[in-house]
Amino acid sequence: MKKIYLILMLVMSSYGYSYFQIGTQNCAKFLDEIEKDTIVGGYMLMYAAGIIDAKNSFVFEWGFEPDEPLLRRSLVKYCEKNLSVSFYRAVNDLWFKSAMAR
Repeated sequence: MKKIYLILMLVMSSYGYSYFQIGTQNCAKFLDEIEKDTIVGGYMLMYAAGIIDAKNSFVFEWGFEPDEPLLRRSLVKYCEKNLSVSFYRAVNDLWFKSAMAR
């Protein structure tokens, strides 16, 4: 079941990246979409969850496994401090810092 979930998250992440250019958007765009509660904001969160799940599948001992509210709040907090950072970098930085803290 976890493999199906991983495949689904990777497919949604790649779809979000290719169609909406989510990874290339900056944190300011993410904050706007989350504040407006749009479907693109939901895709951005699914993209982030897919990236994190993919990274966790390769690192078994110290991954970061947030639920949706924790992921949302963590990304909002990170992006409020780093508005011009690309969303892809924000997700990677969040994963790395959170995984290393474990």
